[in-house]
Amino acid sequence: MSIRYERAPISVALVRCLLLLLLVGLYVTPIHARDDAAASVGEAIYRRGVLPSGKPLQGDHRNGARRQGADAACMNCHRRSGLGEIEGRTSIPPITGRYLMHARAKSPEDLDLPYVDAVRLDRDPYTDATIARAIRGGLNSEGKPLDDLMPRFALGNEDMSALIGYMKSLDPRRAPGVTDTVLHFATIITPDADPVKRKGMLDVLEHYFTEKNAFQRAPTARLRSTRMMMFKVNRRWQLHVWELTGEPSTWEQQLQEKLIKEPVFAVISAFSPMSRSRSTPSAISTRSTCPEECCWRRS
Repeated sequence: MSIRYERAPISVALVRCLLLLLLVGLYVTPIHARDDAAASVGEAIYRRGVLPSGKPLQGDHRNGARRQGADAACMNCHRRSGLGEIEGRTSIPPITGRYLMHARAKSPEDLDLPYVDAVRLDRDPYTDATIARAIRGGLNSEGKPLDDLMPRFALGNEDMSALIGYMKSLDPRRAPGVTDTVLHFATIITPDADPVKRKGMLDVLEHYFTEKNAFQRAPTARLRSTRMMMFKVNRRWQLHVWELTGEPSTWEQQLQEKLIKEPVFAVISAFSPMSRSRSTPSAISTRSTCPEECCWRRS
């Protein structure tokens, strides 16, 4: 019995691809210029709960409970972005430099900052010294006790300085591949990719990008970010097709060169029959392959 491949109806293909794009945690891999292996001391403490000595970070709660290592990492509550969160009745404030050190305010409109739900407004601004006191002793910028959810960390001066420096560095910066008018994406194709499946994947992605750009909102003025009014951004999406050549051992270097030449915000649906192979370079294997059913169906 033969199997015949036929192009999926474009509406079905687009819906499937849209779902793929929305599941960013699974299918879209942001590009970061920094190498985690060379992360700073502050970053290692904040994100992984690891001290420069290699020992686990330890945090003690007021009730005697102790967290250590990855469980004690700051990002567990304050998130990787440092912007905090609200879950139920629990409010975790943002701890990036500009949110900690902002002047006292009565309302979000008094802050020249994008609105974040959990921001603390009516308090004294933090300094490096009072941030250290909050981390070590659990007291806020005015000397009042912080919530019991906040552990106390006995960090030395050098480690504390590194952590505070990293918290300050979390303030938003322009991401690679993002301009005022364009959001750049890339898809990766290796030379061993099946030509028919390659065309099917690219047809779906290119059609989706065309449809997305065809229905942009009319330009609007950037609004001040508050609870009711958020920043509005109108950007065209551009897809770059990174076609690799030669031996797999050269692919990682080719990707580095392409990223320098064409910085992108994210890689979408890298297509390679080798993507599940152990022999695939890390630059490829960390990216997801577009499921075949996104582009094709059997009949």
